[in-house]
Amino acid sequence: MKKSVQNIAFLLPHIVMGGVEKVLLEILTEMQKQRPDLNIVVYSHKIVTDKYFIQFFKDNHIMLKDKWFLIKPHKFLPSVLYKIKNPIYKLFNHNKLRKDIIRGKYDVLIDFQFFNFAKIIHNMPVPKITWVHGSISHFNLHCAPILQYIPDYDKIICLSHSFENDFKEQYPEYADKITCIYNSINAQNIRAKAKTDKSNGKYFCIVSRLDKEKDNETVINAFKIFSKNHPDAKLLIAGNGVLSEKLHEMARDCPQIKFLGQIDEPYTLIKNSIAHILSSTSEGLGMVLLEAAALGTLSISSRCKSGPPEILMDGRARILFTPGNQYELAQIMNDVWTGKIDTKKLIKTATDNLNRFSAKDNVKQIFNLIENI
Repeated sequence: MKKSVQNIAFLLPHIVMGGVEKVLLEILTEMQKQRPDLNIVVYSHKIVTDKYFIQFFKDNHIMLKDKWFLIKPHKFLPSVLYKIKNPIYKLFNHNKLRKDIIRGKYDVLIDFQFFNFAKIIHNMPVPKITWVHGSISHFNLHCAPILQYIPDYDKIICLSHSFENDFKEQYPEYADKITCIYNSINAQNIRAKAKTDKSNGKYFCIVSRLDKEKDNETVINAFKIFSKNHPDAKLLIAGNGVLSEKLHEMARDCPQIKFLGQIDEPYTLIKNSIAHILSSTSEGLGMVLLEAAALGTLSISSRCKSGPPEILMDGRARILFTPGNQYELAQIMNDVWTGKIDTKKLIKTATDNLNRFSAKDNVKQIFNLIENI
């Protein structure tokens, strides 16, 4: 990277424990390794309350600017007053960011989650990059309001070559803006945090938000079919989300299904499972698939747009099934459980190809991208 590029601002709508945030921390850590003189500022639309992130930014001398909006009131502030003051507060702080940009405080802005700051940084005189962490299906579903802002950005980073190729085909006028940079994973750290523990017996696991896009209903239905012949099997589900209550109700008649709630570092759970299952209808990349590979655990994934088939090398590194097909998934579960599938070969292929997701190489790509714009 050119020495003139010294100050980088990452812009996020919020910072909570999730796949996007894990990727952010990997990028920031490696950036500082390669450029310890770099000045990094992280903006968050919402106040960061997670002590893990607060401590990370403090330990790594990264400035966090998150005092942007008022927290929704409970007893201490009437809702009416909140609704009046909050838009004013937003405008005030947006103007502060704009002034910082105009004054040349940042050499590049990285809108880290799907054009979230597009309206705020519109026409600002500084190079801009945005990150699309979803699939091409997710992009198409939500792209209408942001298409007008694409010309403002110098580059759009996506997570898979599948997304890149689909984007170029569907939006040829912006083909020169799109580029693929894989998410990064620190396999050594993940392995160090995982413990061997077989106390839960033989089980499949899900590590996921509990929402519509993750389609965990298909896994629950498939497990019910499978477990009729295997009453000693379990399905352990880690995560929270808007569909939590619905999924609990679906699983009420199947005591082998256990909900564990949110687990920030579910590596032990994944490591000791027979297989991890991802059933999304669409997925940007699927970080949990990389984590499973690092831990030597089999993944069973839907063949959804955009990332999973590419990560899993079109089935050579894991098992793929048709999205939403509970009967196909139930049969796969049975074949894995009974040893009809050579899982050792699949796991070895996945683990041997994890170098594609090296933080060192991926951050070099990011620096080269910044240099070229």
